[in-house]
Amino acid sequence: MNSISIDGNINGWFTEDIPSRFKSYGWNVIKNVNGHDFVSIRQAIKNAKNQNTKPTIICCKTVIGYGSPKYQGTSAVHGAPIGVEEGEVVRKRLGWKYKPFEIPKEIYSSWDASTKGKKNEDQWNKKIQKYKKLYKKDYSQLSRRIKDKLPATAINNLEKFITKNHKAMATRKSSQVVMSVFGKQMPELIGGSADLKGSNLSYYDDMEVFSPNNPSGKYVYYGVREFGMSAISNGILLHGAMRPFASTFLIFSEYAKNAIRMSALMKLPMIYVFTHDSIGLGEDGPTHQAVEQVSSLRLVPDLDVWRPADTQETAVAWKHALLSKHRPSALALTRQTLEELPKSKTQNININKGGYIVYGSSNIPDGIIIATGSEVSIALQAALELKGKGLDIRVISMPCQELYERQSSAYKNKCIPKNFNNILAVESGKGQSWYKYIGKEGSMITMESFGLSGTGSDVMRYFGFTVNNIKKQIQKLINRK
Repeated sequence: MNSISIDGNINGWFTEDIPSRFKSYGWNVIKNVNGHDFVSIRQAIKNAKNQNTKPTIICCKTVIGYGSPKYQGTSAVHGAPIGVEEGEVVRKRLGWKYKPFEIPKEIYSSWDASTKGKKNEDQWNKKIQKYKKLYKKDYSQLSRRIKDKLPATAINNLEKFITKNHKAMATRKSSQVVMSVFGKQMPELIGGSADLKGSNLSYYDDMEVFSPNNPSGKYVYYGVREFGMSAISNGILLHGAMRPFASTFLIFSEYAKNAIRMSALMKLPMIYVFTHDSIGLGEDGPTHQAVEQVSSLRLVPDLDVWRPADTQETAVAWKHALLSKHRPSALALTRQTLEELPKSKTQNININKGGYIVYGSSNIPDGIIIATGSEVSIALQAALELKGKGLDIRVISMPCQELYERQSSAYKNKCIPKNFNNILAVESGKGQSWYKYIGKEGSMITMESFGLSGTGSDVMRYFGFTVNNIKKQIQKLINRK
């Protein structure tokens, strides 16, 4: 530690006793090592290696900008060059006789590991040849199969499940049911929850717990560590032999956001299972009711955000997440029970396109309602009631905007015709991502404030997520002059 941060000396705001913290963890702690004295550092490392039962932290004291009379011990040297003149002063004070970027031969030779590296590489290549003979195939292909392909049984089970009819249930429960369909056929599947197993339902029956005594377990109790869980999962996926998932409430995705962003940046097909996805969760109130989180996740490049409306859509979301090779997926799932949407065989197939017509047969509808998640069923009910009044309303379920955007223009124009004005978007969250679909003349029923405490149904009703309000708003678009 050099006691300096970008803002200056840390004495005014950093009082943590790091050695004591690690000692409380049960670590071996070596304190007050002079970080500029190689002999002291070497001795500390030697002492650490003698510890056979504990990890060791070596706490070194250093001076930032060491050797610079103008900058040492200040934050000015943290991220800026000291300049040519000061550089000359430092070289003289440290007894460094060489020009900038010149490496003395004796230092180069003592640090040059190319000979040793070549020897290690040769040994490694010999091992690889043994592996090739052992498996009678290219080892890299074996590694790729482990990482990128899924057991055929798991996918077949999932495909069959998607075509079945299902009873009403919360999509968080749908997710658990779906996991039970493929989980046991995927020995590489591993994951857990940030202290919310019973709420997230992100496990399948008889999923053994990972622990020091059971390293073959597949469920990980992460504790209240959303970011740690997500970062660890990225590391597991980078290793290549396992397929991880991470789960928490959607509102707590905020704590994991940097790791989620890294999943997308590194093109890792991570699977994030976020439950309690909206104001519909009810009694926990506005601190736990996700309002801006789905829209925020949709802003992350190369992240597929799913908000399924029933069990079939949830199963399709899981299938795409599992088959993805370069894009992470985030599933936003409900706490409240949702009815299964009636769908034809074609509609079942079109779920795979991220958005599809779930109701309405006219090529020239009077209006179009686009909805996701728990709002699709009430949009469908509104369209059915308006049918009795002579209005033909098309309902589009769009569980994944990102996947929908990757479809052909012809397909998207079939769902949402160009220059169609009477479009209403319905989603119980912030509505910024819907402007591209409703155009200048369309409208939205979305959240423009935080939620409220109350039952889920009462809160949804208060904010206008009702059949009557949807009917009122789409009729307003149709009847305007």
